[in-house]
Amino acid sequence: MKRIEKKFMHCCVFLNYVIPNVFCTNNETVLWKDIIDHRDYNKYIRRPTLNNSKPIEVVFEIVLNSINSLDMKDQILTTSVGIRMSWRDEFLLWNSSLYGETKKILAPLSEIWNPDIRLINYADKSNIFEDKDTLVNIYSTGLVEWHNFIELKTYCFVDTTQYPFETEICKLHFSAVHLDDKEQLIKIQLQDDYFNRFQSNGEWHISKPNKIRTYTEIRNSNSKRFAGVVLEIEMERRQTYYVWKFLIPTVAITCINMVTFLLPVKSGAKVTLSTFVVLSFTVMIQLFNQSLPSSSDKISQFGRLLWCLLGMSGLSLILNVVITAIFYRKCTICKINYSVCNCAKLTKQLQDKPRNTTCCCKSKEDKQTIELKYIGPQEKETAQQGSSTENKSMFSLNAQFRVAKITIC
Repeated sequence: MKRIEKKFMHCCVFLNYVIPNVFCTNNETVLWKDIIDHRDYNKYIRRPTLNNSKPIEVVFEIVLNSINSLDMKDQILTTSVGIRMSWRDEFLLWNSSLYGETKKILAPLSEIWNPDIRLINYADKSNIFEDKDTLVNIYSTGLVEWHNFIELKTYCFVDTTQYPFETEICKLHFSAVHLDDKEQLIKIQLQDDYFNRFQSNGEWHISKPNKIRTYTEIRNSNSKRFAGVVLEIEMERRQTYYVWKFLIPTVAITCINMVTFLLPVKSGAKVTLSTFVVLSFTVMIQLFNQSLPSSSDKISQFGRLLWCLLGMSGLSLILNVVITAIFYRKCTICKINYSVCNCAKLTKQLQDKPRNTTCCCKSKEDKQTIELKYIGPQEKETAQQGSSTENKSMFSLNAQFRVAKITIC
């Protein structure tokens, strides 16, 4: 019985190892099985080099495809980029003549060693190799190429001083986290037509190729130096939308605020229109602040202008209220209606008042409103000459006092 079981096991071994190698026609499958199973390939090694004193060099290429959005409130930039990286894995070498002149194969990214590169200023995810379903090209020389198009969300600290007519500079910062510059180096490369691949955005505009810059840097952390790559984007905001949203309404409301002083008091619209202007600027400031981050570092100059205009409109409202109150106020002297015959009594009250004191009263006889103005004895004749024929009769009643000028209010 034991001999039968032993022969059966030998047959299984023969079927699993001998038959696939003899009858299999796919050289790539045989090659990949040989690398993974027979070579005991370890994807968790620190770096895939035979010489541990030599750092592995990763060639990094990045192309900006589009700027999707910049959330001013949360200060998050969303971009679509194309990333291509290549490195040499010395444990993935093979002789192409032994595998039917196979010089390149496709393999899952999750099955091989990945470079230690992370997105530093990430807002969503830092691992750009998170999609393990992507494939890589592996060459017989050990060269590995990986490229993918991904959407990145990064923090971009905006400068709101010139908002909404500003230019923002945002960065995509890639760097090593575990392997220092003695173990891994990053070399940046740019394609010649990288700017032609950029798709314009309805809100942001990049005018020149030099507005997209890439450079390598060494980041110091915990007394170690880590190699990194920075993609710097200088973008200008398109102003048409914000001109119609903020600038033109602000100019229109300011003009309305000035028109309130031209309205007659009797129209009754001075205070009403001034109140409308104050409320309009309040709503405008509220809408403006909703699109800005909750930060006290820098204040928008346009926001300061709105606050100044709100203060001026409030002052205009106060002035219009005062003007209306003065126009409709009652004279402190003429607390009752005097007839023309009683003007002498009123004139005696004016003798102790300063020069040019004015008082308006209604006559009980002719139902007219008259103005009494103290001018002094020396101005009596001039006042008589300048008064109208209609008012001379009224003035003659008070001529003996030589202190009042009577005119129609």
